[in-house]
Amino acid sequence: MKKEILMNWIDLSRENLIHNIEVIRSFCGRKTALSALLKANAYGHGIEPMAELFAKAGIDCFSVHSFDEALRVKATGFGKRIILIGPQTEEQLKMSIQKGFEFIVYTFESLEWLKRFSKTCKKPVKIHVKIETGTYRQGVPIRDLLFFIQGLKHIRNLRLKGISSHFANIEDTSDTTYYKHQMDLFNQAHALFIREGLVPEERHIACSAAVLLYPETLLERARPGIALYGYLSSPELSFALKLPKPLKPVLSWKTRIAQ
Repeated sequence: MKKEILMNWIDLSRENLIHNIEVIRSFCGRKTALSALLKANAYGHGIEPMAELFAKAGIDCFSVHSFDEALRVKATGFGKRIILIGPQTEEQLKMSIQKGFEFIVYTFESLEWLKRFSKTCKKPVKIHVKIETGTYRQGVPIRDLLFFIQGLKHIRNLRLKGISSHFANIEDTSDTTYYKHQMDLFNQAHALFIREGLVPEERHIACSAAVLLYPETLLERARPGIALYGYLSSPELSFALKLPKPLKPVLSWKTRIAQ
């Protein structure tokens, strides 16, 4: 339905999105690639229109939470790389390999599934291993990581696209002890992969707040989320940050005055 005959509608600003990307890139530099988060229906903005806007703005690597979201992004044709960061069923894992998705692996059960699938599937198994550093949501604990790496070596056509983790309280600028502890564990995990001869193509741990606050979290890739859409992830950040330019909301909700 045309906008001129609607009483209310949503606008998505390509100009504001490009502005936000430029602000974030000013912190990342060119050495850190960006993966745009499209989880939760692109933070309510709509997966399909946001995938198109991101692609036109020069970002075509997308992270999604669910297998269904990955299918929606693939159907748009705008995502060259689709990274599935949430849990999957056994059947979804198999289909993810067939469709060329990259995906997070962090359980020994999923390793067994991948060993079995890789025996008959000739397509590359493109995985990211999530490390548990202290968020306690998903990930391989450091104490189990050596056994996990040994299990990875039995998967045929394996491509270790990356290792990742997630900060628990990076927005708490009053005390940086915990985030530094998590970063240290992540570095230990990376060193273990190197020692075992399984070198990840990239590392990614930086969320929106990490990108804007702590340059040492900027590795080969960053995963900014809400900041790309024009918002800071906590009120504390607005006091701690001195942005060169303010972020601009991508979404605006408009209506006509009835009286």
